[in-house]
Amino acid sequence: MKVITQLGDALLSDAAAPGRKVIRQQLTDAKTTWDELSRDITEHCRQCQKRADAVQLLADCFARLNVCLSECENQLKDAENSTVVTADGRREQLKIFKVCRAVTPVAVCDLYCGMHVYRN
Repeated sequence: MKVITQLGDALLSDAAAPGRKVIRQQLTDAKTTWDELSRDITEHCRQCQKRADAVQLLADCFARLNVCLSECENQLKDAENSTVVTADGRREQLKIFKVCRAVTPVAVCDLYCGMHVYRN
């Protein structure tokens, strides 16, 4: 934009009066368009960064979810291998089973990992 402005200023000094008005208007239009484009690019970059942050948050959440589900699976296996079953043990098995089978992955992540996924 700097080069365009310099060339336009050089043309202004050599142009006749009617041509100066046209050149000034074209320079003003070019600067306005450039500023709008610059704002749009800045906003687009901000939105891309926001989306990248959200993707990273989800990736972290699902990594923790994977660990939580593995722990649930191990607890279920341990409970199945146990020979002594108490009422409290059965309640714990049922709780783990319900969480692992019936709750959505994000809710499990929220519940077990303390992560909060922010939605726009």
